Amino acid sequence: SNGIYSAAVAGGGAKDVAVFGSFAVNSLHKTVSASVSNSTMNSSGDILMSAQADAVIRSLAGSVAVSLGAAGVGGAGTYNTIRDKSLVTLENSDISADNVLANAGRSGSVKTLGAAAGIASTAGVQGSTAITTLAGQTATAVQGGTITAQNRAVIGADSSVDTVTTAGG
Repeated sequence: SNGIYSAAVAGGGAKDVAVFGSFAVNSLHKTVSASVSNSTMNSSGDILMSAQADAVIRSLAGSVAVSLGAAGVGGAGTYNTIRDKSLVTLENSDISADNVLANAGRSGSVKTLGAAAGIASTAGVQGSTAITTLAGQTATAVQGGTITAQNRAVIGADSSVDTVTTAGG
């Protein structure tokens, strides 16, 4: 499991024109894998092969610009990306056990906020953006060989994503 927790903040004031901004960029890229190749595995119990990639990003970008005069301009943004791979491979192998489980799993969670404020007696301008990109690969593959289970054999792959991406200003 890996995670990023970030905050980018800016703020201030000026007599005539105030311009402030912040931007946070967060990126997680990794590959986890489990493989058996050209082997024979026998067990009177269970055989478990698992690869699990978990990623978490929590990000905040914010700014406030205050002017006593002409203009207050505030801007903030976040860009977050998770590109993980989780792979399990059984290749040209003979596996025998009471139970055989091969599973690749991947989960991603992103919660991000971009917010800005611009305050002035004449013109207050603000803008914000929040972008989240989630991509990757989750796969379990059996190529050649045999799997013999006395009770059950489970070959699977699962992936889950939880995101909250908010921008306001």
